[in-house]
Amino acid sequence: MFSTIFSVTDNKSFHKILNGKELSTPVTFHELWTAYQQPRKDAWTVGELPTRLQNAKYKFNILSEVATMNSQLSRTSNLNHLDIGSGDGTMGNELSRRYSLKTHYTDVENNFKLEEEEFSIFDPSENIKSEQLNSVVSMLHILHHIPSYKELKFRIKNVYNLLSSEGLLLIREHDVKDSTLYNKICMQHICYEMSELKAGLTRVELLKWIKSYKLNLFSMQDLKTIIQEVGFVRISNTEPTVKDGSYFILFKKI
Repeated sequence: MFSTIFSVTDNKSFHKILNGKELSTPVTFHELWTAYQQPRKDAWTVGELPTRLQNAKYKFNILSEVATMNSQLSRTSNLNHLDIGSGDGTMGNELSRRYSLKTHYTDVENNFKLEEEEFSIFDPSENIKSEQLNSVVSMLHILHHIPSYKELKFRIKNVYNLLSSEGLLLIREHDVKDSTLYNKICMQHICYEMSELKAGLTRVELLKWIKSYKLNLFSMQDLKTIIQEVGFVRISNTEPTVKDGSYFILFKKI
């Protein structure tokens, strides 16, 4: 058993603990257990909706600095866009707003927070269906939640068929090349997902969940190879951030 499972002392903006207090010290299992026992609405959070919308704007600013990516996305104005793994919708919404896209949002469960937007749930074991072909599909920090290589290839092939000729696939992922960054991102997600755990787990059960938690994280090069094998060509990408290796990469269907 371990006591300290995650430290964000080098990056104080990762999470917020109870009552909005910045998390700037190592997180212990005791603290996770204490937070887990709080009412679900008070559990660990990543911020309220206005903050999430503002963060999404900040994260997308880099696209305008990459001329090739920006010009490709700009030509899709007023065309169909499917945001897969939309979560609360803030990231896909910022992409939609920035490039004037007609967006439909979809995910495996409903955590969607945006009113008057089109949202649907899909079965992760089946193909996503769309009434029309899309000019843009986005998958923003979602691929690492797909549990296996086989399922990842299945979903990328599904996305290929959802796109129109020369349609664009925009991905945001972590460029993970070593175990240190992998562990850091896993612990980040554990803190994010505390509020989604069902109530009633024992300390032993919670610790078991933490120790068994896994993400399907790739290096940018490996992920690029996987996606190109399906029939996409890379257009351009941003450089991975120092903080957590996040990058955008744009592909075109060929």
